[in-house]
Amino acid sequence: MEERRIIPESWVARWAIGLAIAALALFPLAVVEGFQPYAGLSSVFLGIIAFVLGLIAVIRHKERNALVYFATAIGALALALLIGETFFFE
Repeated sequence: MEERRIIPESWVARWAIGLAIAALALFPLAVVEGFQPYAGLSSVFLGIIAFVLGLIAVIRHKERNALVYFATAIGALALALLIGETFFFE
């Protein structure tokens, strides 16, 4: 049976998880009225970078970790948010 690790082995996967956590930490600060507007933009870009790094970790480094999939999902949501804001903004 394959051994399951909590912490991923590759540095790409660790960065993806760290950036996804940073994106989740910055997002509530962007919602607070009167806070810097760059917090929301930074949160979205960190999420997109986490998405790309998560895909690289899953495809090239064969990471099969729930945290990597979670980071990739957070990044995919950030990418969907950016696409929605770009194309459907009135």
